[in-house]
Amino acid sequence: MRPVVETVEVIAAATIMVKWRDSVQPSTVRLDGWIRSGGTQRAGLLRPECFRKLLVSQFGNAILWEGCEGAVMTALLLWHLAEEQRPFTGEDARAWQARTKLTNDEVADLFGISIRTWRSYRRGGRVPRSVAMACRAMSRDPLPLQAHLHCPRHLRIYADPLAEG
Repeated sequence: MRPVVETVEVIAAATIMVKWRDSVQPSTVRLDGWIRSGGTQRAGLLRPECFRKLLVSQFGNAILWEGCEGAVMTALLLWHLAEEQRPFTGEDARAWQARTKLTNDEVADLFGISIRTWRSYRRGGRVPRSVAMACRAMSRDPLPLQAHLHCPRHLRIYADPLAEG
């Protein structure tokens, strides 16, 4: 899928509403982090009078700010930011767990939470932003999962030569 921006509207400081060409659901996207990480090239967007001059490129493949040279964001990056900022639901938690093939014990150990807390997230309880960010990051890059996943003691599949006993 190649996202295409239909319209954009500034709704607050560093925040826009995006209507996508092939989607009924618009996205609210906060751009503070993107602006602040852009150094002097995007610094002008911190001024409301500059940020309000938001335009959609001719074919909807980017957004840009009139008079702020170099302040351009591709539709693909904008779509990824929108997805990252979308609330992480119980359905998302269940789907992530199914993709990673982790047990409830393993997920709880990975995040340092109780199994009961993880089950609450899966049932639709509020998922903390840190857990949502970690799940999404591990979906894009499995290295953190591989580095931090530990097999629960009762499932050890090898003898630990350093264990006493």
